[in-house]
Amino acid sequence: MEVKEDDFIIGDKSAPITVIEYSSLSCNHCANFHLNTLPQLIKEYVDTGKIKIVFRDFPLNYPALMGSMVLQCIDSNIRYDYLSLLYILQSKWVKPEPEIAQKEVFKIVQASGMTKDQFESCLNNEDQRKKILRGLVNAQNEFTIGTTPSFLINGTLLTGSRPMQSFKKIIDNHSKSKFTPEALHRLVEIYYTLGMIEDAKKTASVIGYNYPDSKWYKFSYELIGPQENKKNENEKKSFFSKLSN
Repeated sequence: MEVKEDDFIIGDKSAPITVIEYSSLSCNHCANFHLNTLPQLIKEYVDTGKIKIVFRDFPLNYPALMGSMVLQCIDSNIRYDYLSLLYILQSKWVKPEPEIAQKEVFKIVQASGMTKDQFESCLNNEDQRKKILRGLVNAQNEFTIGTTPSFLINGTLLTGSRPMQSFKKIIDNHSKSKFTPEALHRLVEIYYTLGMIEDAKKTASVIGYNYPDSKWYKFSYELIGPQENKKNENEKKSFFSKLSN
């Protein structure tokens, strides 16, 4: 999976497995993941260099968008601590009234050294707001992300606040494969066998994007290619049949 230069990451950037989380700071299920499952993931997989975790914003309402914008203004060395604090104190600041929500968030982040002027400047940063919302739309279009929390584990989509065992199963499966492209190709095969052609195509595109010269991308293409050609042929027949009527 592609990691962007400005992504917020914990763990070794060269770790072989990438976990990307899309979350909304106002989401109860996201808070549950961060407070209960994430510490286990960090202990077992991040601290041992097996995975890196990328946190991406997927705000579902104004409080979540505001929280995401403010976190971008906190030094990356302590950002994770304040990310955790916002989840711990979620019930205090996630309010329908913007003024109250802002007031409560500032109470939390001012301990980082942020002044009131800096806080307001952060909230008025239109470029940052557009960037976060653009990232949300891209996640919807590219990976069909539609709920929070959602996770991409080397291309494998996992949705909802799942128990540690769900993450462990996918991560260990990727770890056992000799090469990551092989693991993704095996997933393409599973989706194809189950008739989940669109999911098979999306996973194959992940291989093609990250490993275009891999033999596993070739195998996936050969598997899906005939199905796609058949679909195109059917569409052509349908088109010409309409013309003849």
